[in-house]
Amino acid sequence: VVIYCPFTGIEQTFPCGMWLDEDEGDGLIERELYEMVSLRQKKHKKYPWSLWIWTSDIKGAGTDAQVFLQIYGEKGKSDEIKLENNSDNFEQGQIDKFMIEMPDIGRLLKLRIWHEKRNPFAGWHLAKVTLFKTLTMDKYSFECGRWLDINEDDNEIVRELPAKGTLIDEPLPLIKYLVTICTGNVSGSGTDARVFLNIIGDMGDTGERLMFMSKNNVNKFEKGN
Repeated sequence: VVIYCPFTGIEQTFPCGMWLDEDEGDGLIERELYEMVSLRQKKHKKYPWSLWIWTSDIKGAGTDAQVFLQIYGEKGKSDEIKLENNSDNFEQGQIDKFMIEMPDIGRLLKLRIWHEKRNPFAGWHLAKVTLFKTLTMDKYSFECGRWLDINEDDNEIVRELPAKGTLIDEPLPLIKYLVTICTGNVSGSGTDARVFLNIIGDMGDTGERLMFMSKNNVNKFEKGN
């Protein structure tokens, strides 16, 4: 048995290696386990947050796709967080509430949220996201009001949302970038593989973005394009 306490960052291991079975070993079905101190580990502390996700109240706004998010702060970023999607999550006009744990990443700067379904029926219209730090009740809001849909808006299924709140003087600006990718002219240089791009800067990164829609070529990444 391994027990991890997010508030202290301590992980403790309690070995057993015995049956809990009336018909095996000594027939006992209850064990008293003692920690093996040599296996104790100190990990990063994590703090509890309440996460509220607001799906817009417009026709077709809901989704059954698996939703992920990543949160950025002044001291770093969270892991990618997979939001367990029950059959009734992310329905039209609904607020879904989750409890998550994160290390101390300082004052929050932005949130990236996405789903992975690139099919015509997976679109999602996200209204906003709010985060509350349970211990201090610091509150952050991330406004969206856009589709994450291959058939709507700009056809993207990932959104970068700047943080707003009492601790934020000015939210980060959203900036559009024009990305030019030049395929070489040597024989066999083109590809039909899916190509991803991640831009990394002082304030974080964009995460992996699929280069799926070229502005000037129907067939992407061909020789000399």
